[in-house]
Amino acid sequence: PTESPTKMPTKSPTKIPSQAPTKSPTKIPTQAPTKSPTKIPTQAPTKKPTQAPAKSPTKMPTMSPSKEPTQAPIRAILLDTKFSNSSSDGFVYRDNAFRATLPPRNTRYARGGTERTSDGREVIFVKLGGVDDTTVHNISGGWSRVFELTRPSDLDISFVFQLQVAEAFATTEYSEVLCSLDGELIRNGQDEFVARLSGDGKARMLRERNLNGFKYIGFQQIRLSANNVAAGNHTLVVGGYVTRKSSLDEFTNVRFDEVQVYASN
Repeated sequence: PTESPTKMPTKSPTKIPSQAPTKSPTKIPTQAPTKSPTKIPTQAPTKKPTQAPAKSPTKMPTMSPSKEPTQAPIRAILLDTKFSNSSSDGFVYRDNAFRATLPPRNTRYARGGTERTSDGREVIFVKLGGVDDTTVHNISGGWSRVFELTRPSDLDISFVFQLQVAEAFATTEYSEVLCSLDGELIRNGQDEFVARLSGDGKARMLRERNLNGFKYIGFQQIRLSANNVAAGNHTLVVGGYVTRKSSLDEFTNVRFDEVQVYASN
């Protein structure tokens, strides 16, 4: 008998264990690599150079623009009289010196001279009135002195005076101390007289006294001024004036000392 071929046992093919299909890994969408923003290189904050605390600049003493020093007006002495040794020191007496009083009617009733007072003061004087019982109006007399100005100037005029008026004068009669420059009376404030006393003894200035039958203003200094006086020769007169006298015992005495004139420019 034909032997049937020996069957080799068939081995079923070795199954490789099936692996679950490999899942391709979930791809995370690839992002383009994030570019870090371009960094501008950070500069360290510029440090201001530390300055030493500002020293206030040394202040130079501020000098105001140099001003010309203001000078006091220059005062030139034109007259400075003391009437020492019974001298009139260049002053000349004349009648009818003020208020258009005219000779010859009243020349007997005005006179001038020098004397020493009881207190030792040496003065020039004017005596007006008296003499007799004749009634006379407008009596005056004065002392004059000429001086020279070399340029136009303002003048300061001062003198010491005394005014004595006899009590016998009527209340309507008065006596004045006057001063003039080139024939024009120099004002004392609003008045064109330096001082005035009437028969009732009312004075227009201080220091009125009653003494030995006189109304009287004692020695005192007065200051007057004249402005814009032209260059050249000028005449200063100091003296007195009486409106009226009607008896022997009605008279006036005016005395002067220390007459001074200064020019300022």
